[in-house]
Amino acid sequence: MIKLVVSDVDGTLVPEGCNQINPEVFNTIRKLRSQGIFFAVASGRHKCSVEKLFAPVKEDIIYITSNGAYTGTYNKPLFTAPLPKEAYQKLFTDFNEMKDFPYLAETIERAYTNSTESEFIHLLKDDYNYDLDYKEDMMDFSDEIIKLSLYHPVNAKDMDPKIMKSWNKVSKCSVSGTHWIDFMAPDINKGVALSRLQETLGITIHETLAFGDQSNDIEMLKQAYFSFAMANAVCLVKNAARFTCDSCEQDGVLKTIHRFMEQK
Repeated sequence: MIKLVVSDVDGTLVPEGCNQINPEVFNTIRKLRSQGIFFAVASGRHKCSVEKLFAPVKEDIIYITSNGAYTGTYNKPLFTAPLPKEAYQKLFTDFNEMKDFPYLAETIERAYTNSTESEFIHLLKDDYNYDLDYKEDMMDFSDEIIKLSLYHPVNAKDMDPKIMKSWNKVSKCSVSGTHWIDFMAPDINKGVALSRLQETLGITIHETLAFGDQSNDIEMLKQAYFSFAMANAVCLVKNAARFTCDSCEQDGVLKTIHRFMEQK
């Protein structure tokens, strides 16, 4: 029997960068909770963005955000995984030399950028609903940084593999959507966060249903027996998942959850 449903957001529940969600998702989450089934949102987004997107049920869901660097309920962190200072300072140094690639840093509470590009700011504040502050000196942080995100203006998959390899020596580096490359503490990903959550809740892999579409979802899908790749997922994700479902645009997550609920 399913006891935990875990879903990615962008490209899975909503089109990438969308700030509105099918209201039926909220009704479904309420029905799951009434049956004692947990619903976790596993996203590369910051917690503040997920809270706004899921506002009607924000106190009813579990947050696996910043690609697994933060796990918690609405008002209580369960696990956090900060980036080592030497790691993010090395990454900042590299990023600052890449003039056409804006980036942001996430703490538990907020996100920060030294970019003044209006399109980038609009994307984060208006499309992703981020609580975003400008910070000129990104090397000087008093709060712990849990994730960095580099924005590729064309396609994140085009980033030089040699550079990606060097970044992976100091962090967990993964492509998260068309334009984003995310950086977390080494050995941190959505799958690690899900494993810790399952242990805390006393829920097994065989009692977990999960959905994803991008390479940063692979470890999470491997942590669920009922793992579904969206029809629009990249090939690596389809190979990692046991099953497939309809695309994001066709409400594949909702259809699949409803099918499982009918079988209960």
